[in-house]
Amino acid sequence: MTPPTVQPGEPAPDFDLPLVASDTRVTLADYRSRSPLLLVLLKGFECPFCRRQLAALKHAAMALRECGVETLAITTTPLEASRLYTRFRSPEVPLASDPSLDTYRAYGVPIYRLIEDQPTEWPLTVNEPEVLQITLNPTPHLPVPMSITEAATHIDAADQFAVIETDETGPPDDLSPFVSYFLIDRDGTVRWVEVVAYDDPADYAHHPSTADIVAAAETLCSPNQRRRSGG
Repeated sequence: MTPPTVQPGEPAPDFDLPLVASDTRVTLADYRSRSPLLLVLLKGFECPFCRRQLAALKHAAMALRECGVETLAITTTPLEASRLYTRFRSPEVPLASDPSLDTYRAYGVPIYRLIEDQPTEWPLTVNEPEVLQITLNPTPHLPVPMSITEAATHIDAADQFAVIETDETGPPDDLSPFVSYFLIDRDGTVRWVEVVAYDDPADYAHHPSTADIVAAAETLCSPNQRRRSGG
């Protein structure tokens, strides 16, 4: 099933969001004509797999920078809560906050609705108790299959994570976007898209590896940059 996202070959929608690490804002226009961009749309920090992927993104970002590609991650966690979290765990990549999900909607990122009285119809609606029992496929963070509940408990304990409460307004409680990756060239055209677990909820903890991301970005590098990055 093809997700209803902006597809390769289509123009990337602009965005205008506050950066977590400073009192400035970031837009797509900041990158246009200057460098290609890997745009990563994550969930909030309550998602243990997103926290782990944000931490791992620094390795992909370093490799992409050698290729002339910049990286920007976006979280649904509100700004001040994001700043409190990153004060202790720096993501080492630029991070913006979008609790209103405006950027997610602009890019056509699928957003599923949590329901209680109906069965799950993935990827449109999710009966939360039902989905929490799904056995996740193993990943580097999950050496054996686990339910989402078991995996979240395991990673939260390992990360010593606790939810940070602020007075900010976050995303609606019954909506949750799919984690999505977009490679955008310097002309503002989308060249590669990856939507995590859209076809199979058992892949909920799977994210593109650094090698996958770098391979997708190679076509955006000049020949000299490909040689320097080992491509």
